[in-house]
Amino acid sequence: MDLLQQRSTAIAKALVNEIGSQNKTACLFGVKQPSVAGWIKHGISPTRENDLRFRFPNLRTWRLYPPKVEERP
Repeated sequence: MDLLQQRSTAIAKALVNEIGSQNKTACLFGVKQPSVAGWIKHGISPTRENDLRFRFPNLRTWRLYPPKVEERP
């Protein structure tokens, strides 16, 4: 597992812990519970992470994991 995948799975776990359960997380985010389980196992895609950051900016998890910024040459 590479560092980006480890980070994205850590974010998924932190979101579930903050919200309370996989079912509550799925309901809040408008997805099915198996999707949340997949995030925990495989990580959240960068596109989904950005979408959730935009739609739910007040979650504590975002303060723990600031957005990744690509370095420009």
